[in-house]
Amino acid sequence: MSQICMQHFGHWYRRNTLLISIYSIIFSMPAAIILALVTKEVYSSLFIGIVIGGLFYGNIFQQGFSFEKSVLHIFEDGLVGVLSDPYNVGILIFLVVLGIMVSMMNKAGGSAAFGQWAGRHIKTRIGAQLSAVLLGMLIFIDDYFNCLTVGSVMRPVTDKHQVSRAKLAYIIDATAAPICIIAPISSWAAAVTGFVEGEDGFAVFMNAIPYNYYALLTIIAMLTMVLFKIDFGAMARVNNTIQDYFDAFGKDVIHTHFVDGKPTGHLAWSDGTRDLKQDLLDLEANGYDGYLSLESANSRYYEKPWVAEETTLKAFEKLGKED
Repeated sequence: MSQICMQHFGHWYRRNTLLISIYSIIFSMPAAIILALVTKEVYSSLFIGIVIGGLFYGNIFQQGFSFEKSVLHIFEDGLVGVLSDPYNVGILIFLVVLGIMVSMMNKAGGSAAFGQWAGRHIKTRIGAQLSAVLLGMLIFIDDYFNCLTVGSVMRPVTDKHQVSRAKLAYIIDATAAPICIIAPISSWAAAVTGFVEGEDGFAVFMNAIPYNYYALLTIIAMLTMVLFKIDFGAMARVNNTIQDYFDAFGKDVIHTHFVDGKPTGHLAWSDGTRDLKQDLLDLEANGYDGYLSLESANSRYYEKPWVAEETTLKAFEKLGKED
């Protein structure tokens, strides 16, 4: 009876290779994601996920464990099979060339030089935001590289002009992927070219650009928000001033978390960039007589929370001596 059952399972296995592949993905994908979140090591987590998937694919519904079959599936059907495909090889070569260009740009200091130029010549908040958009459009090679470079280069410029980090993050995100997916020379173009079979993949990518409504409309919306000074959500709340709160709530303001920031955050006074004296003058000008709570909540204070209070009190004492 067991022999007959095993034969039935064997026939079922041969006829349902696709289903077995799905089972492999179901078991390997959660393992890779959990490992990546726990260890913060993406490449090793993906490799372990691939091994787990190969073990399931090579041994599911088999009588006993077959290490040989698992290894053959991982390398012959996976690694060798992918690298023997001319489309995949073309993508790999293209990405290597992009990586060389990115490395050359960093070594030459091109991105950093743009940030320095912007810091000297940009005089307005709109100009700072438009310079971030321009840099994002210039770095069209890859959206991940775009995010990393634009964020690190433009952060000092936007901070100087009091553009919230939330607004900068929105600008970067609304520029990176939309620009890359309509740029002919990009990692997205290489991926699309490789996925299309039987036709000229690059021609398909170019012809699809006018119909990529997500990218085009996202860019239009982002430029509209920058030019017309439209903020919402976190980016709107961050730029509120003390006077804005009193204009909105008047005498109903009875309690404030009186903390420093860069320009926002729950930092001890003198650990951020806010003007302690000016903030106190703004409160006094509005007749505020409510509570001031020193709520310093930042990871730098976790081990020694009393340091935040000591730093704040020293800042107040120094201000009192100046007056």
